[in-house]
This record gives sequence, C-alpha cells and structure tokens, in this order.
Amino acid sequence: MEDPAVTIAFKLKNDKDTFVLAWTTTPWTLPANNGLAVGENIEYVKITDGKRNYILAKAALNRYPEFADWKEVESLTGKDLAGKSFEPLLEPNITPDPKKDYKINLADFPTTEDGTGVVHIAPAFGEDDFEFGQEHGLTVPIILDEEGKYLEDTPWPWKGKYFKDTDPDVIEALKEKGLLVKQGKIVHQYPHCYRCGTPLVYMAQDSWMLNIDKVRKDLLKTNKDINWVPSHFGDKRFVYNIETAPEWSISRTRYWGIPIPIWETDDGERIVPGSIEEVEKLSGQKVTDLHRPYIDEIVLKTKEGKEAHRIPEVLDVWFESGSMPYAQDHYPFENKEKFEEGFPADFIIEHTGQLRGWFYSLHVLSNALKGSVAFKNAVVTGTLMGTDGRKMSKSFNNYPDPKETIEKYGAESLRLYFMGSKIMNGEDLNLSEEDIKEQANLLNILHNSLKYFLTYADIHSWKPSSKESGHILDRWITARLEQFINDYSAALDKFEFVPSTRAIRPFIEDLSTWYIRRSRNRFASGDDAALNTLYKVLLRFAITVAPTLPFSTETIYRSLSQFNEGAKESVHLEDYPEADVKLAQKEKHLIEDMEFARAVSSAAHSLRAEIEQPIRQKLGMLVIKNHKELEPNDNAVTLVKEEVNVAKIEFDKKTDDSFVCAKIGDIEICLDTKLTDELKKEGLRREIMRALQDARKKAGLSVGQKASLEFFTEDKSIAELLEEEKDSFAESAHFSQITRIADAGEALNAMIEGSGDILGGKARIKIK
Repeated sequence: MEDPAVTIAFKLKNDKDTFVLAWTTTPWTLPANNGLAVGENIEYVKITDGKRNYILAKAALNRYPEFADWKEVESLTGKDLAGKSFEPLLEPNITPDPKKDYKINLADFPTTEDGTGVVHIAPAFGEDDFEFGQEHGLTVPIILDEEGKYLEDTPWPWKGKYFKDTDPDVIEALKEKGLLVKQGKIVHQYPHCYRCGTPLVYMAQDSWMLNIDKVRKDLLKTNKDINWVPSHFGDKRFVYNIETAPEWSISRTRYWGIPIPIWETDDGERIVPGSIEEVEKLSGQKVTDLHRPYIDEIVLKTKEGKEAHRIPEVLDVWFESGSMPYAQDHYPFENKEKFEEGFPADFIIEHTGQLRGWFYSLHVLSNALKGSVAFKNAVVTGTLMGTDGRKMSKSFNNYPDPKETIEKYGAESLRLYFMGSKIMNGEDLNLSEEDIKEQANLLNILHNSLKYFLTYADIHSWKPSSKESGHILDRWITARLEQFINDYSAALDKFEFVPSTRAIRPFIEDLSTWYIRRSRNRFASGDDAALNTLYKVLLRFAITVAPTLPFSTETIYRSLSQFNEGAKESVHLEDYPEADVKLAQKEKHLIEDMEFARAVSSAAHSLRAEIEQPIRQKLGMLVIKNHKELEPNDNAVTLVKEEVNVAKIEFDKKTDDSFVCAKIGDIEICLDTKLTDELKKEGLRREIMRALQDARKKAGLSVGQKASLEFFTEDKSIAELLEEEKDSFAESAHFSQITRIADAGEALNAMIEGSGDILGGKARIKIK
C-alpha cells in the first residue's frame, strides 16, 4: 500500500537550535512518541545552514539533496547522542517520567539502509518499540481505542478519528510547528487482516497477566515427570518454551468469550467471587447467564456499600483450554472424587503447535492450581502436508477428498497409514494415497486369512480343542505371535505408536504368506492341529491389536465367536493379553531358523525369476554355503525345499556352471538349473494340477464340491501323465473322476464356465 514517508525534527532540550531527524511511514504514531533510538556504531553528523542544526546518520545524507549546501560541523557516534533529552513533538497525553521519557537511547535495530539512522519510538505500537520502552522504563502512551480510533480524552483535534485517516492531520500539525523536514510517499508492505482486508495495528493494551516467574521453577521440575513422545519435544522445545515464556496475558478485550470474574469499584477495590452463589449473595441478583451482556448487569456491593462493576475483559481461549480438566467435571463444585481419580490424565495427543498452546496452558494451570502435571504422557504429532509437499489447500487441489478416500480404502486403512507414519514421530508428512492403498491391501490379506480359516472350519465341521500341536509350523506361528504381542504392547506401553503399528505388517505377512501357504495341504485335509492353531492365533491377534485396528479386529472376533463359548459382546471388552515371553524365548531358535528359511526362499525365488523358471517346475538342488545353524534334517529345511520346489538341499557342496548364485550377507545360496526328464515330468504335474484348480474356480465350484472332468489333448506328455495319475489328480483336485475324450468336438459341447482350453491350448477340458 502507499503511505506517507515523513522526516521529522526532534528538538534537543539543551542544544540551542539543534534537532535530531527521524523518518517514519506511520505519522499517526508520532503523537505517541516519547523516545528515540540510535545505533552505537553508526556514524552521525551535525549539519547546519547557519540557523538550524540537524543530526542524522552520515550515510543518510545522500537521501537528502536539500542538505547539499549545509555545512558539516561535527561528527558524532551513537554513544555521544545517548542520554540526551528532547522536547515532545505535540502536547503529550501522558504524565512523563522526566528521568526516562523523551530521551535518546542505544538500540541494535537502527540501520542506515533507509531513513536517517534514528528511529522514532512509540512504545504502544510494534514489538521493537514496546520491548525498547520496557527496557528503558518508558511510559506507554495509549492513544487508540479498540476500533483503532483516537481516544476521546486525547488533547488533539483529531480525537475520535480512525488512525489511518489522521496522517494528514498529524503532518499538518507538525508542519505548523516547523518540525516537518521532508514529506513524500512510499509503496511498501503493511500487514492487513486476512478476513476483512483492513490495516492491522500492533498495539500495547492493558492486560491481566499471569506471573510465570512465580511458577517457572515448578514448571521445569514437573515437566520431568511427563513422558513425551518423541522425547526431544519435552526435553528441549517444551523446556525452552518454559524458560523463555513471558508473563501470560490471560485477558482479551473482546465481547464473546468467558467473562473474567473480577468486579471493581470506582476507587479501585476489587472483588473476585469464587462461585455463582457468592455473586448472588454479594449482588442480591439472580445469575441466569454467565455471558455478556447478562453478567455485566450484575452489580456487587462491598461491606461498605460501594458498588463494584465487572471489568470488561474476557479470558484468553487458551486459559479456557488449560482449564479443561476441571471444567469438564465442574470441579470443585461437583464430581470431586471422579475428578481426583482421573487427574492427571494418562494420555493426551496433539500437533506440534500445541507445545505453545494447549500443552503449555494445561501445564501452567495444573502447576499453579495443583502443584502437579495435568497429563502423564503426551504424544506430539507433525503436520500433514498435501501430496505436493505444500500446505493442504482447496485452491491447490493437492490432497484427495477425505470422504472419498475413506469410502475407497476404508477408515481402518487411513488409520493404519497415519499410525505407522512419521507424522506420529512429530515429523511433517506428505499425504500419499498410494501408501493408504498399500495399507488397504495389507488389511485385505488379514481378512482373507480369516476367510480361509472359516472356509475350512466349515467344510470339516471343526471344533476347537485345548490340545497343543508339535508341528513345526504350529509351534513357530504360536511363538511368533507371542513375540509380536510382546513387541507391540511394549511399544504401546511407552505410547510409541510408530513401532507398535509397524510390527503389525510383518506378522500378518508371516501368518498369511508363510504359515497358511505352507499349511495349505493340512487345511485342505482338515488337519485338526492346523485349524486349531490358526483359530487361536487369529483370536489372540485380534484382541492384541484392537487398539490400532478396532474395526478389523471386531470383525475377526465376532466371526470367531461361534467357536468361543466365553466370547464377549465385543473384542474391546476383552482383557488385554499378556505376552508369553517364556514361550517366545524357548522357541527363539525356531523363530530365527524360520526367518533364515524365509530369507533363503525369497532369494531362491529371485534366482528363479532371473533364469525365468516358474515355481511349478521342480529343480534338482539348492546349495547353502557358509551357514552353520540349519542341519540337513531340520524341519525348516524341509519347508524351504517345498517352498522353493527343489528335489533336495545340500550344505557347502561344490557347484559348477549350471548353478546360479546369490548372497544373503555372508551366506551364499546356489540353484541348480539343469532339468532332467523326471524334473520336467514333476513340473508338468504341478502345471496340470494348477490348471485343474483354476478350472474349478472358474466353474464356480465351492471347496470340496465334487464334479467330473473330461479332457482332450494331442500332447503325448500331458496325455500319459493324466492317464497314469488320474486317480491322484482326481483326489487332489476334488474330481469324482477324470476321463479322456478321443474326439475334440465332444469337448466343445455342453461346456460350462471353467471348461475350455488349458495349459496354453495344449489341452481342452469339460467340467460336469
């Protein structure tokens, strides 16, 4: 905006016809001037035209061509000027302190980049001016009211006028007094209200203050009793906030808000009633509403009969926020026992900005009132940014619609995404829809595991038992669950949500992609131990992670309640489980072996992809080198052999050029790529089996539902294998019979879905 830029002459008291020049773009603040600031190391000069003497920074002379003919008579420093007194520009509206007001003092903010190198000080306006005034004990001349208008009791003709409209009046008044040296215009940035677009005033106000110095030591001491997550927020930033906190201005000059319960007589006596009953007793009036204007109509009477009216201010909203623990229970007027049982709060969580807001106000008031903390644990979250790293904004369109995101991926996926992200470590996070989708996929794996169990439990009419299983996979997943419960709950006990949440994914993957996948034949055959183990694991897992996945775990718990006579109405009514640490420790070697087995399997799968050899094709050998833990007869080795689909596993065997190798740390694994006729036959067997199972799915057959199958093929290898092992194929794929058709045409007739070409067109089947 465009503002006037004026240079004003301040008359020194004890120097004849000598004036100090100061420059300002806010002439309306000049009536509130009662100080000047100069820089200690700035070089100043006194110039004269023979009648008047002006003092300004030497570096500022080139901005004043009108002084080209003036003579330089003296060189000065800021120290030379400090302590000198000057006359008020206009009649003051204060009773000045002759020892402190209207003097020149040193400061570190004057520069020679613009103006005269001398700064005019109006302690009521602007932070620098106010702090300068406080440092040097200046009176604070208040000249404006709450609407930005000059006060009616000021001694100037523009009283009652809006501050920005008084610039011409002030300039003219100073011109008449011969104090206007130069007048111009400047286009510069000036703060405006973002709501109504009007200019803002940084103005000192009379305020009710809470003296932080009286409780500062207590605030620092009790802060050590709080568990901050992450800890550095409490150890550093919150401590810094307390150490540097100024007095807390707890009043606001607004209409809406909680009225401060202080009444004042005309001669300054104050009454602070402690309850509504006391107000009614002292006023003889009924209190019907605690808000303005009703409470302002209540007039209290002192013992001497003097009338006391409520002060006009309302409370700072942060004072209200800090009062929350007491206000929510109407303490101390009601619910005393309930309040004391729940105070301090176990846990609160908020954004980093609340370190100076809610966290701080709670802490100050609890120490002032109770001499204790208001909360035992505090989790501080970071800021959620848009997908492009900028602040979320509708105009930027840089975030997915929250409602659509929840409808698309589920609230549980969004929660899992946030709870495991760095935002819970107090760091800023760029929203990623792709990462939310990834959490949705993980939850699908969990729900599919439940569905898998329910399917086979129903097929085999399974009932739970208390019998423990000795099968390696059952022992492993049971121990792995206890290990998970210990890690997850230990992190939750410390309110560390990120490590607790991030432990969930590996366990779900262990359960689905290793335990269930490696136990498929056992489930298909109705193995009681496998079903019993999966049931117990799903149930115990659901109870454990209910705090993080409330919806998914409720679904699992209720789905399993048909097998659980002691089931409660909700998973959230269950007692929280304690980890069987002894079992996890006892099976520690098994857990480590299984981790290694999975790592080997993963590396072997990568080698297969490298040589483009599908998992259905059995290979001759896997060689493991430099590993001393596993033995050839270990059950974990058998699992690797089945997972990787090799005929055998050897340790530290010499390999040749037919092997491809990979490293896992210091350990090397090598896969034999040579294919014998028998291995090819085994690969074909698996391929056929996979094709038959896929055909069943396409035909819409349920698990275990019988059907007959006819096939036609001109491929000799496929024909021979299906003929030789049709009974085995029929049993494994749940067909009542498998019959070969001699004529291809027959296979085309009366086909249902699931019938048609298989094995890349090498065979054709018909399902009945």
